[in-house]
Amino acid sequence: MKTIIFFIVFLFLCSSGLSTELQTVTGVVLDAVTKEPLEGVSIKNEETKKIVASDHKGQFIIETDSKKIELTAEITGYQRISRQLVYPYQEVTLEMQLANENMLGAIYVKDKSQIEGSKQKIDKEHITKTTTHLFSDTLKVVQTLPGVITGDDFSSLMYVRGGEFYETISFLDNIHILTPYVWGGNQSIFNPSFVEKVDFYSGGFPVKYFQGLSAVIDVKNREGNYQERKGFVDLSATSFESVLEGPIEKDKISYIVGARRTYYDLLLKYAL
Repeated sequence: MKTIIFFIVFLFLCSSGLSTELQTVTGVVLDAVTKEPLEGVSIKNEETKKIVASDHKGQFIIETDSKKIELTAEITGYQRISRQLVYPYQEVTLEMQLANENMLGAIYVKDKSQIEGSKQKIDKEHITKTTTHLFSDTLKVVQTLPGVITGDDFSSLMYVRGGEFYETISFLDNIHILTPYVWGGNQSIFNPSFVEKVDFYSGGFPVKYFQGLSAVIDVKNREGNYQERKGFVDLSATSFESVLEGPIEKDKISYIVGARRTYYDLLLKYAL
């Protein structure tokens, strides 16, 4: 009788073992930041100690007959992670994202300094006081600054700290002006009647002026009058100039227009 009972129990255990099915778990391993697949990551089944490696697409396949499975992913340079699954595992792809073990948290940089290198500011009042109507040119004021020399009294070309004139770059309202000179460099296009201020850098200028080699001239034009309409006409021995400005909508929108004509070409024509 005992033999029969033992035989029945043995058959039951065998039938239970035969009915056990292998479950397939598929997954992919990615970099947590770049979301790029990671190849060669060791995927370990902690229940069976079986290890597989992810392929060039970061994908892996592992089989188990357990009702519960714990998978760990590990590779040099990344933090070790683990995932637990409970039967049924379903036909889904397990995504495991590994973070770099040397990854730092967010870094915030606040600039409290106001370092402007060799910046020199020339305002409208200074330009008005030092500019004559005979040769009205904004750059004549810049030529008086330290480190700046010019070829002669009638030239607007500047040589800063030994550099050539073309190594000094010019901007007008944030627009790069390749050659801001007329008449062979005798006059610049920067009309003092329109200029609000000039920022001049003779060295150590900000990175946004990366084209400059010797110096930078950054000219800002002024806005028109928001309160009243006014203007002027000026006639000198070398040029004719007119400016008109005023409000389009008072205190909100303004305009400023002007024209300037030099006589150098006429003088040269009749001189020859």
